[in-house]
Amino acid sequence: GRNGSSGQCRFWHVALRHLPDSDPLGSRATRVKTSLALSPEDQSALTDAAVRLVREGKEEAERTGDLAEFLDWALSTNRSLTPMETRRIFLTGATGYLGSRVVPLLRARGHMVRALIRPGSASKLPSGIETVVGNPLDAGTFADQVVGTDTLVHLVGVPKPAPWKGEQFRRVDGPSALAAIAAAKDAKISHIVYVSVAHPAPIMKDYIEVREACEAALQKAGVISTILRPWYVLGPGHGGR
Repeated sequence: GRNGSSGQCRFWHVALRHLPDSDPLGSRATRVKTSLALSPEDQSALTDAAVRLVREGKEEAERTGDLAEFLDWALSTNRSLTPMETRRIFLTGATGYLGSRVVPLLRARGHMVRALIRPGSASKLPSGIETVVGNPLDAGTFADQVVGTDTLVHLVGVPKPAPWKGEQFRRVDGPSALAAIAAAKDAKISHIVYVSVAHPAPIMKDYIEVREACEAALQKAGVISTILRPWYVLGPGHGGR
């Protein structure tokens, strides 16, 4: 019903995908599915057991009117029923190779993005992005703007890493990550995403050393983190491709 828990709302939100258009409620279900864009996570969220529950409980839902009431409510509000999936993200390195590709993907999924940028870089970002001008090597210039966000995604790093850039890694990659971790910890946000590097490896020892130290700092900070360890990042316009 209208006053059901968020879990129930989420359940019925996803269950709408399993109502065929030929269903007696199909006309309204189709309109709801159109007005409430389901995320990829929603599309795969129902387990087999939940699908069976929808199928077996559908007759009872129709009899009691619960599903019809939900459909009417959803149409009248035209709102997402899974607000916890919308994240407030603080992003560093937003104008870099990875960041410039991550930002539009986050926005397309409905997330709020607050981007740390250098002076004069705002024009490199798409419209609708909140910007914070600061120095990624100095947490004091942006830490207060991390407050109120859920997730910090750290993408600052020396472009096109190479074995001879060890000093740059120690001057940029390491300090920027430590600054981001400190800001996240002070802001008490719930999650950090950090792009590290695959290791061990026979080359890029300076790069690996810096990234391992940052991973250790994440663990010490006690903030829940997702650490990505690619061997290398390749794509259009990167590495001469």
